[in-house]
Amino acid sequence: MAETLAAPPIPRVRAASLLLTMLFIVSMLNYLDRQAPIILLQSIKEDLDLTDTQLGLLTGIAFALIYSTLAFPIAVLADRWSAKWVLSICMFIWCSLTSISAFAQNFWQLAAARVGLAAGEAAGIPCSHSLIAASLPPEQRGRAISLGSLGMSVGGMLGLMLGGWLNDTVGWRAALLVIGLPGVAFAIIFALIVPNARSPTATAPAAEPFWGGARRLLATPSMRQMALAFAIQGIASYSVFSFSATFLIRSHGLSATEAGFGLGLATGIAGIAALLLAGWLTDSVAKRPRHALLLPAIAFTVSAPLIIAACFVPDARVAMLLLGAINFCSVFYVPPAFATAQRLADPHLRAQAASIIVVGVSLVGGTVGPWLVGYLSDLMRPAFGAQSLRYALCAATVPTLWSVVHLWLASRTVDDDVAAVEARNHRPSL
Repeated sequence: MAETLAAPPIPRVRAASLLLTMLFIVSMLNYLDRQAPIILLQSIKEDLDLTDTQLGLLTGIAFALIYSTLAFPIAVLADRWSAKWVLSICMFIWCSLTSISAFAQNFWQLAAARVGLAAGEAAGIPCSHSLIAASLPPEQRGRAISLGSLGMSVGGMLGLMLGGWLNDTVGWRAALLVIGLPGVAFAIIFALIVPNARSPTATAPAAEPFWGGARRLLATPSMRQMALAFAIQGIASYSVFSFSATFLIRSHGLSATEAGFGLGLATGIAGIAALLLAGWLTDSVAKRPRHALLLPAIAFTVSAPLIIAACFVPDARVAMLLLGAINFCSVFYVPPAFATAQRLADPHLRAQAASIIVVGVSLVGGTVGPWLVGYLSDLMRPAFGAQSLRYALCAATVPTLWSVVHLWLASRTVDDDVAAVEARNHRPSL
């Protein structure tokens, strides 16, 4: 079934290009606002007299619990109302709260700002992927998701590099203020320029209960295993990158500018390369969805020994390169995971399908990962002193390998599950 944008005056190719460009900027702002505080953690810790456990709560539970809790309700609203308008409003909220967090005077005020920011950012991935799925056929969605998601790496890179420089130049408070304001203006531009996108069959059944979509999606074996896999691996990715800049500052004696620039460049370039390659490979194996799920399984397997190496290599530059390689492996899952999730969803459940992956990664990975590493670091401080964080980060290897088991289980049933969904919705075989 052909799927087109709902705005007839705009040619399909031009409309799709406009959409991907705007979603790239949305993704960039999302990760710019999310990652900037990572490079500022040491300054925030010293200014507000916080512990590593509190830092882990700020980057983990304070953000991820709200982010994951609201992702699904926001996705339901996007599916039933308008993904475009939900995304525009939520973007305005999260960018505003990034700037407002600059005025926090204690842990609880900063945590409250992070909670509000998380509520807004919860709309980012579900709404973006719903717009993409309504605009492009399955064999083009891997590359589209990778292009739209490039902002993750660009935004994360800018957040670390710009945040580190602003931190050393004007302080962490001014850094947050400067980083948040441009997104407020862009949220208004996005609402005015981007057309609505909706598939003709994307109307939810009138009697569909609020949680009915989630139950239907998770009843699919491959979707259930995918959600488990990416949630568990999220523990590793969140823990490593929440503390990677702090690790470089403490264990290698770098300044915030040095750590932010080196880490931002290494992880940003690696993330861009991973998304482009994974998007191309995902579309190349579109006829066999199981092969798409084996792509992140391979990447996660490679990532585990890289984590150990990054923690103990004596040269800071090599550590940055290894952290970049880890980011390559961590980001590689995005196109195959979300493209497959869209193929496992009925048209009126697209945002909800994306939100299930987001909820798993954020609720489990985002809450458990940073908190656990911060707690382990504090626990081992009497034995290892300032180097305790180095040893705590090694725990990330366990969930990395664990997730591979669930991806393999998902790959065993995903071909049949996708075929059933496409037959139910009368979609042509690839």
